[in-house]
Amino acid sequence: MKIILTALTALSLGLPASANLSIAFKEGAPKDRIVLSHLGGCPLNDATVVIDLADSAGQLIFDTEGTGAGVEVFQPLVVEQGATLLAVPPSIEDGATLLTLDVTRMAPGEVITLSTDLDDTLGAREITVSGAEFSGVAVSLMHAGQTARSVFSQTPVATTEIAGC
Repeated sequence: MKIILTALTALSLGLPASANLSIAFKEGAPKDRIVLSHLGGCPLNDATVVIDLADSAGQLIFDTEGTGAGVEVFQPLVVEQGATLLAVPPSIEDGATLLTLDVTRMAPGEVITLSTDLDDTLGAREITVSGAEFSGVAVSLMHAGQTARSVFSQTPVATTEIAGC
């Protein structure tokens, strides 16, 4: 048993660390949440995360103002957790489909949680966004001269990975 554990430890030490970022959407009332969790083994320094709703199945938009493009409920974009990990507080216009986050330093295990309201523009259930409507949302992570891109499928979770950081 000791030999096996020693061999596994040696193998794991030889694997390059990666910057894995999980992005999850959580439908809520009155606020929806976007949670970015660093699952990798090395810090993200001077990284950029882009969340692009343009190709979403539900034609999703950020609904941040009461008089704007969304319906009924709106919520401004707020950083609930991890504000110190961002270079500047993110801002977004009502009706936008693109959100950019500039990360100064995010250590493995750290989390950034944003709250806002997302609406679909197809007219079915505009104020409630399901996992299927999130399908097609693209997330890009730019770090250390590399770019990783992931697209949401039927579940509202995506993971990007940059190896060898």
